[in-house]
Amino acid sequence: QMRSNWELPICNGSERLKKNGKKVHSTQKPEVLLYRILLATTNKNDLILDPFLGSGTTATVAKKLGRNYYGIEKEKTYFKAAVQRINDISSRNRWTPAGLDLKIALENSRKNQTYNTPALATIFLTVRQIEWMNNNGGLSWAANRSKMSSDHIYNWVENHELAEPFVTDSSVRSPVVSTIDLSTRVNADQVIDICKANGILDIGGYRKLGRNQLRIATFPAIELSDIEALTASLDYVLETLL
Repeated sequence: QMRSNWELPICNGSERLKKNGKKVHSTQKPEVLLYRILLATTNKNDLILDPFLGSGTTATVAKKLGRNYYGIEKEKTYFKAAVQRINDISSRNRWTPAGLDLKIALENSRKNQTYNTPALATIFLTVRQIEWMNNNGGLSWAANRSKMSSDHIYNWVENHELAEPFVTDSSVRSPVVSTIDLSTRVNADQVIDICKANGILDIGGYRKLGRNQLRIATFPAIELSDIEALTASLDYVLETLL
C-alpha cells in the first residue's frame, strides 16, 4: 500500500543528464518519483501539462506510461536536454503507437502543426459518408466523381504556363489529391494566403517537401463545380501576381 511519505533516492547514475561531466539540470527529478505521481493521479491516454518541463522527466515517464503530454520550458539549455532525451528514447528498438510517439510530437510541434488522430466525430462522419456513397452507387460512383475532379485539375495544369504536375506519370497520380508545382515566377505561399483570405482553404503543399506547390483535394464529396470555381479563382490570382 502506498504511504503518504515517500523516501526516494535523488536522481543519479545513468539516468542523470550530464554535459562535459556537469549536471545539465541542478534539480532533475528521478523517474521513479514521476512514475508514482502519474500512476496515482492519471489514467492511460490522459493529457498531462508540465509548464516547467526542465530536463523532460515528466514527458519521458508520461510516454512510458501511455499518457499524452504538453511541456513548456523557456530555458534553452533544459529544452535542448529534453529534446535529446526524447531522441534517445525514440532511437530504442521499441514499438510505439504514432499517437504517443514523442519524436513525432516534437517534429510536428516545430512546424506549428498537430499529428492527426481520429476523434469520435471523425468516425461518425466517416460512417455517414460511406452510407452516402453506397446510396448513390457505391465505390465505382465515388471513384468516378474523384476522377472527374482530378482530371479537371490536371487538364487545367497542362494548359497553364505557371503550373505543372508534381507527379508527371499520369498512371500513378492520386485521384483524390492533386499536387501542383508552381513556377518560380510566383510564390505558392502568397497564392495560398490570398485564397485563404477569400474563403478558399486547405490548398497548401506538402510541408516536408519544401516545394513551391499547391495540393488540392478532389474527394468524392467535393462537387466538380467547386473544383471548376477553384481553377477559375487560381487563374485570376496568378494573373494578378505577375
